Amino acid sequence: MAVEVYLCEKFRYAHERKAFGRFLQEMLDRYGESPDLYLIIGEPEANTAAMDMIVLTHRALIVVEMKELTYAEGLDSSEIVLRGKEKGGWGYLINNPGETNSRRRHLPKMPNTGTLRNLC
Repeated sequence: MAVEVYLCEKFRYAHERKAFGRFLQEMLDRYGESPDLYLIIGEPEANTAAMDMIVLTHRALIVVEMKELTYAEGLDSSEIVLRGKEKGGWGYLINNPGETNSRRRHLPKMPNTGTLRNLC
């Protein structure tokens, strides 16, 4: 199998578990028969800060922070603009082509995750 999964801790929030399951299924569907290895690490800890997921491939190391976009359920991803800073708040803007007003939503401020050390 070309996709391996390691879960360091159980996800605390239901939306993270749901998103992790969807992501894992998409990875298996897309890369399950690939000759390359795709390593997925869920809920690792680095320097006492938790991350949602790390994906390692033969070309990249990707740190993933999962967010719940409550008002974006069922929308096409091209209609959503996600903005965030390493040491600041996260938010998203929904651009609806048929509407004159866009809706802006702010997500809770997330802590700085530090450096990648001491995984799991």
